[in-house]
Amino acid sequence: MPVVQRELTVVLMNMGMALTLAIIVSYLYRFTHAGYSYSRSFNISLIGLALIVCMTMMVIADQLALSLGLVGAVSIIRFRTAVKDPRDLSYIFLVIAIGVACSTANYVIAAGGGLSICLVLLVLHFIHFGRATATDYTLSFCIRTPEAIHQFSAMSTDVFSRIVLRSTAQLDSETYEYVYTVYPKTAVPAELVGALTQRVPGISRISLIQPETFVDV
Repeated sequence: MPVVQRELTVVLMNMGMALTLAIIVSYLYRFTHAGYSYSRSFNISLIGLALIVCMTMMVIADQLALSLGLVGAVSIIRFRTAVKDPRDLSYIFLVIAIGVACSTANYVIAAGGGLSICLVLLVLHFIHFGRATATDYTLSFCIRTPEAIHQFSAMSTDVFSRIVLRSTAQLDSETYEYVYTVYPKTAVPAELVGALTQRVPGISRISLIQPETFVDV
């Protein structure tokens, strides 16, 4: 087999393995993602990053001058895209490791290590590892008179184990806004908004928001 053909076969095998594993990581990221900040472009970038790292490492393999040049080129690039979720960093480093392993034809390390890490991340997702035992919610509402807040405080003891006032503001001459962090005793009842409307006079604009960290999509 000619040298060029043999090298091309190795390159295609390395890139193909990196592509396969990166696609698996991409599907895992989409499946386990929780929150409102899912980005399709970031998911696609995981695949591209693995291929780019694999190709780059094959180019600079055993070539000190090229590796130093690459460091200099990367150092002048300013990456302005902020990573919204710290968990996304684990997927970035995972596809980088896969690309490096595939570039050196270490398929056992790439497949074994990559798939085992994916399995760990999947198990942690299913068992809700690290989730807080008490989920807090942000409750905001408006009332006509500040005295009505006493009715809210009285009824809140039946629903919440703890409430913390975060802010209050007077929107106009007749409207006051309150923002609380509330901790449900068990789960937030579906009739909470109706109960607030019935038991707190003049209440309006009720909003109950569960933190993004604890929302499963």
